[in-house]
Amino acid sequence: MAYKRKIYNGMYGDLIKIRISKDFSKESYLQKYVEGWQNANAIVFELPKKEGIEVWFEDSYFDNIPFLCSVVAHECVHIVSKIYGKRYIKYDTDNDEPQAYLTSWLVENIMYYIEEYKKRKTKK
Repeated sequence: MAYKRKIYNGMYGDLIKIRISKDFSKESYLQKYVEGWQNANAIVFELPKKEGIEVWFEDSYFDNIPFLCSVVAHECVHIVSKIYGKRYIKYDTDNDEPQAYLTSWLVENIMYYIEEYKKRKTKK
């Protein structure tokens, strides 16, 4: 069973569900609804019926901080693309501050959640 948390982005009105799993192969939800999970250690997808966006991480690499930061940043770019796509927002290469702020907000919130997860995991 995946550990989960929800964050809400008020600027764009999106619900982002963050899930952490020990092993994607044991997550029936992913197997049933998401293509391409077999070769991933993280994945982003939109939920049906405009219920938000989900991002999943496997916790097997959480102790490798450089790799973890790389994966989180990578997945946040996918989330930003989905948010922009849903809102028909075009990237403005002359003014990319909105994209940069949204990406940094996502990274900060996801990293906070991962740290919270790691603390709970070590207490058990």
